[in-house]
Amino acid sequence: MEENKYPYLDRVHTDEELKALSDADAKGLCADLRRFLVDKVTKSGGHLASNLGAVEISVAVHRVFDLPHDRVIFDVGHQSYVHKILSGRRDFDTLRKPGGLSGFEKMDESEYDAFGTGHASTSVSAALGYAEADKLMGRDNYTVVVLGDGAFTGGMVHEALNNLKKDLHLIIILNENEMSISKNAGAFANHIAHMRTSKKYFRFKRATTRFFSGIPLIGAPILKGLRTCKRYVKNAFYGGVYFEDIGLKYLGPADGNDLETVEYLLTEAKRRGTSVILHLRTVKGKGYAPAEENPSAYHLVGGVSFILYGMISAIGVRNVVENRVDFTNSRNLIIAAVILVSALGFNSVGGLTFAVAGVSINLSGLAIAAIVGILLNAILPGNDYEFDSADGADAPSSGNLQV
Repeated sequence: MEENKYPYLDRVHTDEELKALSDADAKGLCADLRRFLVDKVTKSGGHLASNLGAVEISVAVHRVFDLPHDRVIFDVGHQSYVHKILSGRRDFDTLRKPGGLSGFEKMDESEYDAFGTGHASTSVSAALGYAEADKLMGRDNYTVVVLGDGAFTGGMVHEALNNLKKDLHLIIILNENEMSISKNAGAFANHIAHMRTSKKYFRFKRATTRFFSGIPLIGAPILKGLRTCKRYVKNAFYGGVYFEDIGLKYLGPADGNDLETVEYLLTEAKRRGTSVILHLRTVKGKGYAPAEENPSAYHLVGGVSFILYGMISAIGVRNVVENRVDFTNSRNLIIAAVILVSALGFNSVGGLTFAVAGVSINLSGLAIAAIVGILLNAILPGNDYEFDSADGADAPSSGNLQV
């Protein structure tokens, strides 16, 4: 890790150090984590945009809860990169490589990974099992699920939600970054959402509950009527009433990229000691302009370039050895020089990224240079192939090919 490139991240090695950060330093840590992800994932390959959007959520979970005593499950598990970094796994040069870091949560990789989430929509069922077991054993553990809006569409999630009980230490963070899950009625709805997730709102709500609960005879009916009115107003603007209809407390929607807000809402959800849905909206690719502008292209980056580069390199080495390429030849020197310049130039800008059928391909400078070399070898004069067409078939002559 380069000195001072990640000043806040370099200061955090334990959960205690993470929790001791001031609010300003915690925001600086989020910026460092985004730089780290861009630097590492664009080179090693992996899921980038979704992790950039979930930085504040991951940091807040680690600051509010006591991991690994408490548990966090990411769904889909490729949102867990920041969680890996904060739990001591920073060797991202090995990400998704044999013997290296897994691209998903992996139980035998770290005690911080409570469940293996390589498949979507399995998290709530797993979390339900953990929470029920904690209740039966009298344990005080919390189980937190970070559920992406894509995984939310899976039937297993809704089957598990239907079986949730109110009195579990289970918090489900619904991370909405692409599709509109809840209804939204414009600026007024956004204003109401901001009001409903503020500290003043929760203080006022608790004070109101205490006040009416203390009034004999009529206090309880009045409080029930106020809650009914609130539900009608909420239903006019949001889809959160769905969760409350199945017995879950609903908080949100709120800005999932505002660290202070996320930490406060998680603390509030934890304080309630019941099953809670926290609905957060995040920006996929947050903090990295190319990924924000085209999140689909940066959903999965790299990987392909290394396979391609490996194949091209093998072909190139074989060509040099078998055909005894003469590097005193000016043509071959030109090709070698262009290959070297291409490799250095494109590596300095992080390679070249483009999308094919919704999958982002990141070609490293070496891969680009190899492709350039092949093209120049085919185009420049001097690459003479002799064909014996006496029998009508085109075939390479038995002589050495001229490169």
